[in-house]
Amino acid sequence: MTHKLSQASLKVRGVSNTRWSTDFTLGGLPVRLALVGERWFARVGESVAVGSGALQVLTAALEPVGPARKRALLADLALLAPSLEIAMLGRRERAG
Repeated sequence: MTHKLSQASLKVRGVSNTRWSTDFTLGGLPVRLALVGERWFARVGESVAVGSGALQVLTAALEPVGPARKRALLADLALLAPSLEIAMLGRRERAG
């Protein structure tokens, strides 16, 4: 289940148990993905989503851009580096 938050004042950085986070730009939009405890948080511009998976929350946070642009952004090669980081994080957690 994904919970979409509309409060622009939510600050993921202020949460003390952040296990991993990254900031990048996707299609001109600032993006922050963070794993806080067992939950993923995504902030895309002013849109914020919380859920159990990185792709799930990123997809939810991209809802305001509309379906066509969301599809294009999810196919953007700018997601390659964050995707590899997330994959490595999962691999390290399974190994250790």
